[in-house]
Amino acid sequence: MEGGQAQVRLVFAGELLEGHTLDEVKRLFGEMFKLDGDRLAAIFSGQRTVLKHQIGRDDGERYAARLKKLGMRVQVEPIDALPELKPLPAAVGATPAEAVKTVAASVPAAGLSLAELADEVECPNCGERQPKKFVLCRKCTTDIPRALASRAEDAERARAERLAARQQASGRFAPPGAEVDDGAVFSSDDAPPFWGFGFSGRLGRINYLLSFYASMLLFGLVGIGGAVLVPLTRSTFVAILLIPLMLAVVVWGLRATVLRFHDINRSGWWSLVFLLPALPMVSTITSGGESMPGTGAMTMYMVFSVINLLLTLVLLIYPGTHGDNDFGGPARQGNGFLAAILTLVAVLAFAAYVSFAMKTYNEYSRKAAARQATQSESDDARAPGANPSAAPAPQQQPMPGLPPGPAADAFRDQYMPASNEKAFAMSSAGAYGWAGGKSSMREAISAALTDCDQRRDAYTSQCRIVNVNGMVPKER
Repeated sequence: MEGGQAQVRLVFAGELLEGHTLDEVKRLFGEMFKLDGDRLAAIFSGQRTVLKHQIGRDDGERYAARLKKLGMRVQVEPIDALPELKPLPAAVGATPAEAVKTVAASVPAAGLSLAELADEVECPNCGERQPKKFVLCRKCTTDIPRALASRAEDAERARAERLAARQQASGRFAPPGAEVDDGAVFSSDDAPPFWGFGFSGRLGRINYLLSFYASMLLFGLVGIGGAVLVPLTRSTFVAILLIPLMLAVVVWGLRATVLRFHDINRSGWWSLVFLLPALPMVSTITSGGESMPGTGAMTMYMVFSVINLLLTLVLLIYPGTHGDNDFGGPARQGNGFLAAILTLVAVLAFAAYVSFAMKTYNEYSRKAAARQATQSESDDARAPGANPSAAPAPQQQPMPGLPPGPAADAFRDQYMPASNEKAFAMSSAGAYGWAGGKSSMREAISAALTDCDQRRDAYTSQCRIVNVNGMVPKER
């Protein structure tokens, strides 16, 4: 007894439900449990085959209902319902050999085997081989079916004890393949491999975490390879070759999510939720950027990203179904030690990235504040009613190093009051030029140089930029 339930076994004798064909059922059964060849043919040979040994009645009924959906008629037989076999008394004066034959002929052998038997059977006690129609061994008179059943039960009990001891010793960091039920068709031996593109089977939490790290690594490698190879080779073929590689990584990552949903007995279609953040970008691209404003697209992207984050945490934390479920046998247990090491590396890398990002942002904020202060001072100086006796603003002073003359006057009176984006150019021969109120700094610089060149005499020194937006550019 296990958990207070009567123990049963699942027996399949090749019977199919009405409306199902043998080829169809064999194909579905083989795809579900990863069976083919001789093993699949043996199960559908028409002889009694034990699919599951010594399980609880509730589990047995669940397995039977699952196989019924495939079109198989599976019998749930109680283990303790084996018929009692009592040897019949031998006839008076009969020899021992004749007595054995009499008993063997009077007791039917059908329905007593726990697994498919060959035409001959070997006595588990003395090793004598004889036709399987004999119930008692003709050499040592051992009850062969009962002896085989007892030996199978002892082996099953020993296997369960070994598995429990191995799981207790290895704990949560057990290596892959630690949970293997080697006595049934519903086994984690049939679990999908870590690397592959099949969408059937189940994937545990640890392997799902490892697949996430592997996906990020593959994305990085493909991205870096594209950033290096495409400019280096200037080949369209290389760029086209990177597209299927990136798609393969996406499909492989999506497959891991599908198998993880299978592990918690949910449909793999839920994994499409992870594609929602791409919808705002796809909508904007396909409509030429006119379907929604940038803030709306960003808001949708952020909402979907938060949903994905919460769903990812659920998949990483929520345990899989114990035993078999609608999508297959138990998932292989992943390498927890490797997952812990990679998680530590990921945390350290993320901390370094945050530190670098904060440093960059602070530097940008400092420069933006300085530029804003310069612009505010310029606006205050141009405001009506400004006190002329106040301390002269920076834009009222000629640029240091600028010789007195038309260039200095133009710099003070025309250039500095102008709005950004602006630039001032000058030649050592005295020519100058400037531009302001442009749409970009590059445009302002180009216009200032053009204006200076128009004032510069032929064969004199070239014009150069001496001020941009009220600031002296760094010498290169």
